[in-house]
Amino acid sequence: MKFLGIDYGTKWVGVAYSEGVFSRGLTQFYTKEALAQLKNLIGKMEITKVIVGLPQGIISDKARDFGIQLGEEVHVEVTFWDETLTSVQSNENLIQNKSSRKRRQINNHKHAAALILDSYLEENKSKII
Repeated sequence: MKFLGIDYGTKWVGVAYSEGVFSRGLTQFYTKEALAQLKNLIGKMEITKVIVGLPQGIISDKARDFGIQLGEEVHVEVTFWDETLTSVQSNENLIQNKSSRKRRQINNHKHAAALILDSYLEENKSKII
């Protein structure tokens, strides 16, 4: 199976990719452009399942609506996954790797998407392998 992990944010949408049990941050898009960009990416990469991180709070409904709309438009299975503190963990990992503040701002969402996808893959590895 080919998976995409999504970290939905008000400004950015981070994207990660996996074909098995390990994921990698792929890219990120402005939220305004993300749906069109993801539709194109899912088609090109022949993605079979999308994991959308669900944050806590007000943005949770927006992330859910985004995932539902994406699934309907590209006819791919969408699963929602708890993403509590993944952006914080991603930022801490980037700091430990001595990434500059600018580099952290650029890469944080795609790394958070990878953490979301890794969490899903780890929890479901017996079904994936």
